[in-house]
Amino acid sequence: MMKDDLILTYDIGTTGNKCTVFDSRGREVMASTVPYGTIYPKPGWSEQDPDVLWQSAVTGTKELIGHFGLDPKAIAVIGISGHMNGCIPVDAEGKVLYNNIIHSDCRTRAQCEQIREHIDFDSFYRITGNRLDPHYSLPKVLWMKKHYPDIYRKTRYFINTKDYISYRLTGRSGITDYSDASLTCMLDLNKRDWAYDMLKELDVKRLLKHKGRKLYASLDKSMDIPSQLSDLLNITKNGQAQLNLQLSDSEEVRKDMQRTANRFILSFIAAALFIGSGLTAGIDAIPHWFGIPWISFLGYSISGVLILALLIRILLDHRKK
Repeated sequence: MMKDDLILTYDIGTTGNKCTVFDSRGREVMASTVPYGTIYPKPGWSEQDPDVLWQSAVTGTKELIGHFGLDPKAIAVIGISGHMNGCIPVDAEGKVLYNNIIHSDCRTRAQCEQIREHIDFDSFYRITGNRLDPHYSLPKVLWMKKHYPDIYRKTRYFINTKDYISYRLTGRSGITDYSDASLTCMLDLNKRDWAYDMLKELDVKRLLKHKGRKLYASLDKSMDIPSQLSDLLNITKNGQAQLNLQLSDSEEVRKDMQRTANRFILSFIAAALFIGSGLTAGIDAIPHWFGIPWISFLGYSISGVLILALLIRILLDHRKK
């Protein structure tokens, strides 16, 4: 555990944040769950305080370090996942302007009707891959525009839960991954870019003003963690620990999985060989070629070639490691 090959993950759920550490083989090393609540201002409304979500990451990490003995220098990667369909408005400095309107909120039925007036169901589905529903982010943005126009004008980005944690870790906002973007109902799945034409039709000028919000695949490395992060969480690998938007795409994990699969296949073939030889030995009425039962000979030959090929592959994988 002293090597810098540990993966620290934050899973920001609806009821709590599970902070978990995995090793390079994907095995859980330690975990701490920090619970939090949901705010229900009115029937059908569901909100969470983004600062509470951030503090859950701070508290969970400190518990991993203080209670479980996590060495921060052993962390190579941080991965973040979180509940989707949210709406956190932040200004140009990253300040939160309103609580996160989370996935279970359904206050935006009027805004869904507004969208239907401009875009028919088939066109909306073709662009976004989603049905029109109050739980998605786009109608929440329109709700914010109507009921809190001052907040709407000050908003630089409307972001989701894990993107806010990512911002607090790095100081960099305006990024997300395709998975989260797809459930905002603001992503054009065909172009793999924001649906600017649709947003223009809905007169969501605030979303059009800051084009270029970066999109990443879920397993892409999104950024390096700055060295000043150690002042907050004491997590540092010479200031260059990688931050991934979701669980790390670890090359070492893939190699270990491949090696394990090879060993399993080899064991399976060896077992099949012994079982097969036992069966063929009990067959007396098989023709012999040069005194050798031809089925046994064929079985031994094929199995031998396969075993030799697998041994060579395992040896090459080991040398690459």
